[in-house]
Amino acid sequence: MAKFLFCLPRFHTNAEPWVRILSGAGHCVQIDVLRVGATEDHRLIRPRVVATSPLTSRLARLLPRKADPDFYRTPGLLGYWREMARIAPDVVIVRGLSRWFMRVAALTAILQGRRLIIYDQDDPLPRRYSSTWLRRASLRMLGLRHVTARMAASVRERSPAFAETLPFGRPAADPQMLAPTVRRARKSPQILMVAKYRARKGHRALIAALADPIMPTNFCAVFCGEEADGADVACRAELEREVERQGLSDKVSFRANLDRAAMQQLYRESDIFVLPSVSEPAAVSPIEAAWNGCAALMDRSAGTRHYLPPEDRFVFDATDPHEIALKLAALVADPNLLDEARHACRNRVAAISSDAVILEKFQRMLPGRASRAP
Repeated sequence: MAKFLFCLPRFHTNAEPWVRILSGAGHCVQIDVLRVGATEDHRLIRPRVVATSPLTSRLARLLPRKADPDFYRTPGLLGYWREMARIAPDVVIVRGLSRWFMRVAALTAILQGRRLIIYDQDDPLPRRYSSTWLRRASLRMLGLRHVTARMAASVRERSPAFAETLPFGRPAADPQMLAPTVRRARKSPQILMVAKYRARKGHRALIAALADPIMPTNFCAVFCGEEADGADVACRAELEREVERQGLSDKVSFRANLDRAAMQQLYRESDIFVLPSVSEPAAVSPIEAAWNGCAALMDRSAGTRHYLPPEDRFVFDATDPHEIALKLAALVADPNLLDEARHACRNRVAAISSDAVILEKFQRMLPGRASRAP
């Protein structure tokens, strides 16, 4: 039995499958976070919210302002040293090294002689001499290893900046997800988009695609996202007005702040998942949708594109609503093609991110285990 400590800004949904897989194999898991979110499900594990050092809070007011409100937040060095010594983890996994909390956790792990893994969401094989390449290569010289949520189409060369993929896993221990088949698609397929109500996520592009004359009329669509502040509420209201302007009010509905159980049910009720975000490094929602039996479509440059089958029918140019409409129309118009696409997506994620695959990757993180390069 080994002890794993995750240090994260907050408890992201992608951590839940990892906790379930490690706990099921007899390992101990603790997650330290800076804050918790309103829609998180803590039934499997309750993360520990670390106390912020008053000194760093005062110092943060004197330093350049960051878009990330948690960037400078960190526990006191001595206090966190004692806490990590008490936990005595075999493996410490930190979410990057930019935030001060991650730096404190990483430094503490190194000085205490613990196995440190740096988790990021950059390309497994980044462009040579890019900032990611230089960072990873430099840290590898110090004996530090990276893993990433992204998956490459293929990796043919060795590189000092290579990071092995630690895949997003099956979102819940649900017997329905273990069945070899998924239900038949509806006669009027349900299209789903899950993303925060922010302009960069591409809601408007999908609305324009749904209003394209090429789209069949036998569909409904659901937009679901997090409303964390007033800006999110205002964004959703504007999107609702755009849906009305496009004459789609009878086909499109909006949801917000669903808990994990309700979110999984919504995935299961849907047939097609669309994420039209242009710059999306490692979205977990398309993978959760595919596990639940949706045909998932996303921008061809998205970081998790290769969790889906390689065919071009599962990707589009998110800046081109007509191309999105073309891909959707083909699935909505042909129930057999839609069911085949749904099974293809489900089979792909089951092959590359099953519990067994992920557990084997975690086992290789343990001290004394050899890290096998591709």
